[in-house]
Amino acid sequence: MNKEEIQKSLYLLELRKSQVSALAKQLELIEFSANENLRAKETLLNYKKSGKNAEMLVPVGGDVFIFATPKNNSKAVSSVGAGVALEGSIDDIVKRIDDKLKMLNDAGKKIVEGMEKTQNEIDNLSEKIERMYSKLRNMDIHRKTPAEKPSVAEFTEIKHV
Repeated sequence: MNKEEIQKSLYLLELRKSQVSALAKQLELIEFSANENLRAKETLLNYKKSGKNAEMLVPVGGDVFIFATPKNNSKAVSSVGAGVALEGSIDDIVKRIDDKLKMLNDAGKKIVEGMEKTQNEIDNLSEKIERMYSKLRNMDIHRKTPAEKPSVAEFTEIKHV
């Protein structure tokens, strides 16, 4: 064991912390998408229940809404990706949303598992580094004569590297 091993372990520790941070950002995006899909599903179900003469507010962008009355509250248009949109029944679109929510939920679970595994690695690495520091300090103390014992500054420097 030497300072080079400690440096390698510190580098690996920082790498694992970066991985957890990246996974947390991915999880945040998945949660955002899931919430957006849940709102869409709820809106579609309420839209389906509304009467044909029900007045609605339709967002047109920039926090601006217009009043509208649906001609057909049993159909909607849904994007399927790559700039392609399909008209379908509310039930079919809600089914696609449910499928997407399941996929997002599964992906979120995998990310959480990855975060937990990586966090365990971080905990183990932290303990290993602390043990290596402790051994290194003890080796340095035993090598020096009483006049050469490390100062408080040396201990602080070793501990916070």
